[in-house]
Amino acid sequence: FCPEELQDVVLAMVKWHYCAHLSIGRTLTWTKEGIHSWAVKNMYQFCIKHKLPELWACMWKNWYWEGHWELWAQCKCKETPHLKTTMVCKAHWHQIKVNILTHFNKLQVDCLTWALTLGLAKTYYHKLN
Repeated sequence: FCPEELQDVVLAMVKWHYCAHLSIGRTLTWTKEGIHSWAVKNMYQFCIKHKLPELWACMWKNWYWEGHWELWAQCKCKETPHLKTTMVCKAHWHQIKVNILTHFNKLQVDCLTWALTLGLAKTYYHKLN
């Protein structure tokens, strides 16, 4: 009930909703309830826009309903989960090693600073847009 070309978009949205947390985000005024209502509204509007009522019914019943949301969303925890932050740091350093440091041999500090600032900032800027 979800077209193949939209499956990756839906999966990315669910991941985005999963990762939303009180201490990570665009605003410091988020609450658990606010994140939940934002995620529900986001998914609902997507399903309405693409005329996918069956997808919305499935997502609501199995994932976004109040009783199920707490089972998988990170925003239910007051602190950022330790495993999640470890995985983010590991992915960050992997990006540095693969995308930047492989192009240089025995970097000096000034070149390393330049490479990290230019290369890493460009990667994350592109990722955010």
